Amino acid sequence: MNRITQKFNEIKETGRNGLVVFITAGAPDIEATYATIPALVSGGADIIEIGMPFSDPLAEGLVIQQSSFLSLQNNTTVDDCLDLVVNVRKTDKLTPLVLMGYYNPVYQYGSEKFVKKCNEYGIDGLIIVDLPAVEAQEFKQICNKSDVSFIPLIAPTSTDKNISLSLEKCDGFVYCVSVTGVTGARTEVSSRGLDLVDRIKKFTDLPVAVGFGVSNKSHIDEICLKAEAAVVGSALVKVMLESDKCNIAKNAGDFVKSLTGHSEKID
Repeated sequence: MNRITQKFNEIKETGRNGLVVFITAGAPDIEATYATIPALVSGGADIIEIGMPFSDPLAEGLVIQQSSFLSLQNNTTVDDCLDLVVNVRKTDKLTPLVLMGYYNPVYQYGSEKFVKKCNEYGIDGLIIVDLPAVEAQEFKQICNKSDVSFIPLIAPTSTDKNISLSLEKCDGFVYCVSVTGVTGARTEVSSRGLDLVDRIKKFTDLPVAVGFGVSNKSHIDEICLKAEAAVVGSALVKVMLESDKCNIAKNAGDFVKSLTGHSEKID
């Protein structure tokens, strides 16, 4: 049983909301990314998605575009992202870590080489934003062979046939995209996204996490009436980008606590 499955079992047993958070590796720099991850875990984050920067992040809104651009200015590479996980794993053996990015850097690196290293370095899952289900079969097989979860992205525009195809050879969890559009904090949870959770659950028993636009605890509470977890990305990245370097980890951890109520449990 991998760390992702163990974590969702724990979430179910405790009857609480699950929280997946996204940060961009190398924004504002790789040292700050490394220092922030333990603060996110302490704040109550269940799973950490680590974004690999890319020059043309089509699915991203302004905040994550800015973080990706900043990371590329710092010359953050695929190997830097992999090495980041190696360093995290020296002190954290339990938190599920997922790499999220676009297919071009993975293809250029070599898909089999990349996935093999993911397994060796302690990465539990992969989300490849721009790899459609109809083109992902070979890559899914590579992931399956290396015991790395291929986590599908499913959008409100997906047909039932496409949902079924997307879920083949997948494990870990399903990333439900709540809106048709790009990432970015929004004022309310999309009803289309919640309807999509119901549609996805007709095809799989895998946990479902809803992302795109999630920015506060009330959003998470609403989402987790139907899904097992919510995904918060842009709102967290914005906190990090707006913080002085010496306060990034603390401010990011405090923000996650505001999403989970974790500070109330500690007090």
